[in-house]
Amino acid sequence: MLIWSKVILLMKVTYLPITRKTLFLLPLNFSFPFLMAINLLSWNCHGFRTHIDDIKNIINKYHPICIALQETYLTSEKDFKIKNYSILRKDSIRNERAVGGVALLYSQRFPSIPFPLNTPLQAVAIQVDVKMLLTICVIYIPPNIIISQNELNVLGNQLPAPFIIMRDWNGHSSLWGSQDTNARGLQIEKFILDHNLCLLNDSTRTFFHTPSRAFHTLDLAIRSPSILARWNFSVDEDLHNSDHFPIILSHTSNNLTIPRQPPHFIYDRANWQVFKDLSELAPDIVHLGNTDAAVEAVSYCIIRAAEASIPKTSGKIKLSKPWWNERCSEASKAQKRPGTDFDGIQQPLIS
Repeated sequence: MLIWSKVILLMKVTYLPITRKTLFLLPLNFSFPFLMAINLLSWNCHGFRTHIDDIKNIINKYHPICIALQETYLTSEKDFKIKNYSILRKDSIRNERAVGGVALLYSQRFPSIPFPLNTPLQAVAIQVDVKMLLTICVIYIPPNIIISQNELNVLGNQLPAPFIIMRDWNGHSSLWGSQDTNARGLQIEKFILDHNLCLLNDSTRTFFHTPSRAFHTLDLAIRSPSILARWNFSVDEDLHNSDHFPIILSHTSNNLTIPRQPPHFIYDRANWQVFKDLSELAPDIVHLGNTDAAVEAVSYCIIRAAEASIPKTSGKIKLSKPWWNERCSEASKAQKRPGTDFDGIQQPLIS
């Protein structure tokens, strides 16, 4: 029994996903050859379910390590999945209706873990290992909700540094380029100053108010001072059928190795008769006096049979990309609302 337990464990190790706990199990010559940009995104999607295709398109455009979503409008009975991403969410229900809500979609290709928050606010956080252990938090505060400064401070004090907070706070302030400053804006300013934080925004507008056809900055990215020079801020030029532009944070080194997944056996395509014939053990193998020698002999026999009879995955990273052609491009242009093609308009107001 001991021999077979060790053999089964050995076979399982060959296809464990890469995590912080399993990384040490990889052989010393294991390679991580695929490079990708280090992007974090934040977007008020104005409905996760209705804009799930837009979310997928944004992911396929930027391949973010994490995307922070606000106003998800999800309820507990609604569960959605996006390939290669885990979802951490906090729904907001009022009078049996979904209002607001936040979610973090974070890549399964990197070591990460949800970070619990003790707060009544619409906020969730994770910690992810991207050249450092980084805490990422998303917050949404509706414009008609009054919150206390203490609630913000309690939340801020819980976040391990270094951290990045991506939020739609519905606040106006000259600090991020607004023409006027409201009470919410003053509240955010005080939070930034009290916690010695840094604002990443460059005054590029992030929100388009359709009735007045005016641009505003409501979506903010705030980070710890220790990572001040490591992230660049930009804004997508497409609303993606929302009224908010996605904001993008890109690491200055702009590259990160994606762990190559170890090849694993494709059992649905196995030739089990060949496996059975090749894995038949000689009687003298299991009666070896040395347990370790017996385990090694049995393991070699079984794995050799598996290699000969069961195909394996390549282990290569395959980034999802929607099928696309010229007709799709024309349809994408046509579906944009009249007057919302902002190419060349979305420029920083303060140089």
